[in-house]
Amino acid sequence: MRYLLSALLTVSILALGCSKKEMKTETQVDLSIEPSGYYWLNLMPVIPKEGPSFHTVFKIKVTNSGKAIVKNVKAVSATIYTVFDDEEKDLGSMELDPSPNSPVENNLLPGEQINLEFGGFISGATQVTPGMTVYGRIFVVWDSGHTTVATPPDEVMATH
Repeated sequence: MRYLLSALLTVSILALGCSKKEMKTETQVDLSIEPSGYYWLNLMPVIPKEGPSFHTVFKIKVTNSGKAIVKNVKAVSATIYTVFDDEEKDLGSMELDPSPNSPVENNLLPGEQINLEFGGFISGATQVTPGMTVYGRIFVVWDSGHTTVATPPDEVMATH
């Protein structure tokens, strides 16, 4: 009798473990995030004493390949880097705001994709020059998680 009770208890625990595993699979988040960045120095109409402002626009394409609904995906901050003589240099960090074209609240159903756009700037960006190659590391959050993604390198443009 003791062995039968022990065997039934073991089967019950195994069954419980299987159902927990199945629940986890159904709520698993699987996002693909493809970022790109556009960078420019504002040299108009006159450069302030502290230096020009450095502006960015980040576009991120988010695809939900998981089985759960993903809510409120947004980019909240970014740090800009350049590589000089094989050494990475931090040029500054910025808070990001959604562009008017991006929904502030979003719900990505499984299989859906959304394109979002965020912008930010650094005042007095004396280390940044037109033609410099930079990239951004963007901190992306959603209701149940977060990650950091890097843009491909691109050249800094200038407004004259």
